[in-house]
Amino acid sequence: VGIYGNYAIVGDDTTNTVYWYQRQNDGTWVETHQVTKGGRFGISVGIYGNYAIVGDSTNKKAYLYKRGRDGNGGESLWEEVRVVESSVTDFGRSVGIYGIYTIVGGTGGGSEQGISNIYQMKY
Repeated sequence: VGIYGNYAIVGDDTTNTVYWYQRQNDGTWVETHQVTKGGRFGISVGIYGNYAIVGDSTNKKAYLYKRGRDGNGGESLWEEVRVVESSVTDFGRSVGIYGIYTIVGGTGGGSEQGISNIYQMKY
């Protein structure tokens, strides 16, 4: 689960679905977007400003999303803008985002060391 301002993101790795919510003027939260993929998509999530990151430890990936508009002046639309992957076991198990930086971690396995990669976003 992640929250930033009027936006929240919730990952459910049992259904491989990530849900985005937006707080309304009356204080209620409304689901505005959802994405379902395979693996353990949604095992970890983070949100900051107009960007969100979602981990998938089965497929060893992390997905970066950018918030835009639906074209009709309505709710937010989250568009996938980048995917990073690694051969490290459980890569995507933990993710974080702050400012122009994202971090993606994997636990490693057996004799393999865990890893954390930091990425700087280019606008």
